[in-house]
Amino acid sequence: MIKMVLDINLQLGNFSLLVNEEIQLSKINLILGPNGAGKTSLLRCISGLEIKSKGLIKVDNTIWQDSPLFIKPHLRDVGYVFQDSRLFNNMSVKDNLLFAKKRALNNHSFDLDEIIRILELESLLDRHPLTLSSGEKQRVAIARATIRKPVVMLMDEPLSSIDIKRRKDIIPYIERIPSEYGIPIIYVTHNIEEVTRLADKVITMSSGKITSINKISGPGISLSNENNESSTLIEGKIISHNEDISKIDLSGQFISIPKLNLDNGKKIRLNINSKDVAISTIFPKGLSIRNVLKAEIESINNLEEFLVEINLKINKKYIKAKITKKSYEDLSLKKGQEVYALIKSVSVEGMSLI
Repeated sequence: MIKMVLDINLQLGNFSLLVNEEIQLSKINLILGPNGAGKTSLLRCISGLEIKSKGLIKVDNTIWQDSPLFIKPHLRDVGYVFQDSRLFNNMSVKDNLLFAKKRALNNHSFDLDEIIRILELESLLDRHPLTLSSGEKQRVAIARATIRKPVVMLMDEPLSSIDIKRRKDIIPYIERIPSEYGIPIIYVTHNIEEVTRLADKVITMSSGKITSINKISGPGISLSNENNESSTLIEGKIISHNEDISKIDLSGQFISIPKLNLDNGKKIRLNINSKDVAISTIFPKGLSIRNVLKAEIESINNLEEFLVEINLKINKKYIKAKITKKSYEDLSLKKGQEVYALIKSVSVEGMSLI
């Protein structure tokens, strides 16, 4: 995969985007952050749509921007999928694809028939965008962005206007782009399910800056949603199944989750919500909770007047527990203390790594 060098300075009214990073892109790189963090502005700068952007944008050995040099958007080797499909309504689906193919840089493009087959567009070719569902429109938009054979694909909340069922239908198509064509994706989302399913790397933004870059294969990534719910995304490996449970290896400790229809040895991602993690200072007995993991308290953070967040180290992985301040005080918890993390099997969401 490619390396992207960003040294960007963008001023939009009272908002400043200041990014200075070298990012070795993985297959799918998700950008997370609250509204107003600068996620869409960053994509617009990379694509060349933000003409007020200053600084350096370099993709491998190709410079797209280095003041005063500014390569125009249509001359940048980039694909862009927006929240809305932005298809040409006066053209058929096939003509939309042909239009993009003709605009490919240096006549480099993918085979039209192959793209149609991969994204299963055969039945849509003669239709016009106004007759398509939202999910069908986004599949066509993904195909149109892909056929140009870009070196990187930008996706700005491409599934946000699509209902849950159709989101699940489209996600496999997105996964195929880096896997089958070798095109890395930079993907903006607020949806934790999309992060759990898609992310190989998570880039976190806040107040116009990149605050962290983490691989899923590392010790764990902290996530939060618009409802201020926090969770940890970690990677494990299936080691066995029984009738209703799959057993997962987390660096030498084990967690049971509702059975997955996957082979032993398959790597999966687990999303563990901090409110579903309880703490015991002694090994518990007589509980219905199946998962009891030995842990060490790495850090303690006061969240609100009555809540405390405990960062727990479990061998080489980390998870978080959100408990009341009263429980924290009653247990006399402190940094470095050995405890047990209790996690309900039914509360853990597991998804396969493709």
